[in-house]
Amino acid sequence: MADPLLTVCEAGSTVGSATEYDAGNPIQLLNADIGIPTDPLSVDVWNDRDGSAGSTTAYFVKVRAMNDDDISAILAGTAGNGFQSMLEARSRGAFGVAADNQSAWTPISTAAKLSMGDIPAGCMRTLELRLNVPVDGSTISIKNFFVHVSGRTS
Repeated sequence: MADPLLTVCEAGSTVGSATEYDAGNPIQLLNADIGIPTDPLSVDVWNDRDGSAGSTTAYFVKVRAMNDDDISAILAGTAGNGFQSMLEARSRGAFGVAADNQSAWTPISTAAKLSMGDIPAGCMRTLELRLNVPVDGSTISIKNFFVHVSGRTS
């Protein structure tokens, strides 16, 4: 069988139809005010969405984020949040597999990762993302970034 084929797609994707996030279509969060988390943005994380690649289950799935230039660290925090990333994530829903239903938000960056449940081929987990600007930070009007998802074959 082939290695897991993980893709990040716009919310509401299906086995037959999905729009992937990529260099031409980065994830975007808007209007992050100081001390008030943004409304969550949902994205779908698929493994071999239509099953055509014959992928194995993705185990030990990890999510991290980078700025849209694919080089710089994402949204470094301030002293007010212990210098953690201002981008936070949690795994909530799923298709074809039991949902993680994580209630706590986890800061993610190039180094800080969120762990998700396994994703079998043809299955999806819904990831929620938000910006949480600390009280000693600055308002963010627009932020483009990428989410990178990795998983192991065993």
